[in-house]
Amino acid sequence: MADEPTGNLDWDTSQAIVELFEKINKEGKTVLMATHNRAIVDKLKKRVILLKDGKVVKPKPKQEEAQ
Repeated sequence: MADEPTGNLDWDTSQAIVELFEKINKEGKTVLMATHNRAIVDKLKKRVILLKDGKVVKPKPKQEEAQ
């Protein structure tokens, strides 16, 4: 379980941490990560649970977010 493990880190270091989590996940372990960084979420392409004001919400399609 990791809460904002890449917060305030440069992209290269963030990417290294994400790759470590991916390796751990491939070993059959569950990794739960909270992040505000959408680029990391998009890179992982795993199950995403979006929260807004402390409630679970359905994420918007990417086209709507760009507008």
